[in-house]
Amino acid sequence: MQYRNEIIIALIGLVGVIFTGVVSNYDKLFVDDISPYENVDDIEMQLRYYVEISGFRNSLEEMDRVIAEKYRLKHQASELEINCVLDNRIQKEQMIELFVDTFKKHVSLQQIKEMNRFYSTETMKVFNKSSPLVVRDLMAGLDKLHERLYVRNQAIVGALKVDDTKSCPTI
Repeated sequence: MQYRNEIIIALIGLVGVIFTGVVSNYDKLFVDDISPYENVDDIEMQLRYYVEISGFRNSLEEMDRVIAEKYRLKHQASELEINCVLDNRIQKEQMIELFVDTFKKHVSLQQIKEMNRFYSTETMKVFNKSSPLVVRDLMAGLDKLHERLYVRNQAIVGALKVDDTKSCPTI
């Protein structure tokens, strides 16, 4: 009977130590998504991670899809022609290299780590899933603006053809 009380007291103490350890390390034990790059002190790697989690790469890929769709519908381009157009423009990897090189000059390692933590939150993950749709809508809006500018510029050019002594009017 004497040993039973000692065992119970020891178990209570053990449970207390385990409970204290779990509570004090809760943030380390029960975090859903810890970035594998959280403790990496390489700004280039942090920026490349940012490209992925911020939706930048997805947006570039959506731009390619929109361009291909536009050429297919508006210009009746074949797949070969569309691939030629896409192959002869600035490539995604070139844009990403430019992004990384530019941001390395203007952003500190700590700032990009904070941005990566922010973009790793559940709210930003949900928001970034919509980024391709935002790009699609922005490009459609830009297309409409370019059409309006084209019509206006054609009118200006037409006026210049009648009287070539005029300079391009300001608006």
